[in-house]
Amino acid sequence: MCVLLLSFIYSGGAEAMSIRTSRRPLAWSVDGSKLLAVEIQDGPEGGGSLTYLVVSASAPHYLRFDVSSDFSPGGGGTPQKITSKACRSALSKLARLVTRRQFPGVELAVGRCARKDRVDLVRVADKQRAAFEATAFNGTGTLTLGDLTLKLTLNAATLGQATVTLGSWPMKPPADVTVEELEAWLEPGRRMLLVASQGGLQLVLASPTGDLAKLMPILLR
Repeated sequence: MCVLLLSFIYSGGAEAMSIRTSRRPLAWSVDGSKLLAVEIQDGPEGGGSLTYLVVSASAPHYLRFDVSSDFSPGGGGTPQKITSKACRSALSKLARLVTRRQFPGVELAVGRCARKDRVDLVRVADKQRAAFEATAFNGTGTLTLGDLTLKLTLNAATLGQATVTLGSWPMKPPADVTVEELEAWLEPGRRMLLVASQGGLQLVLASPTGDLAKLMPILLR
């Protein structure tokens, strides 16, 4: 199964509430079929939310695990709306997907759900972080990795192999993002590819047959 995942940071106002959202990848699964990521939201009056994401080539393609939500209603308070029990339940469900066999070096600390701040619920070892960074494309604007090229503009991402264009997909990053900030990573088995600039997953293209010329989008919400 092959997935091409295009991602760029979306940091912007959630219109009415001006919630700032950032998403960033954390680790590949060993077989390359899944990506573990984190979503952090910061509220306009303080507080925010913490959610872990698992993106997969097979259905369901996108799962959310909400572990913290303490948006301030104003006045300086940040009441935690997700109980310790609900947090433990979400992490336990996440643990069924993020196993040590599939995600070595990723540790889930269910006991930390008892804390209001919910810090360090998921930890990724330095070795796994380095392994992820080792899968990065090289260059700026037109990126290369092996026999693949990925041309990035502020309007589109175009994937090519040798002289063949495999596909092109529209992009609309925030106004303050530049082409020079855009980076990309390719899972070693070529099952997933990420494009980002400081944080978050926005567009997923999937090709269950492994044919990169037949990619279909999966929406992340």
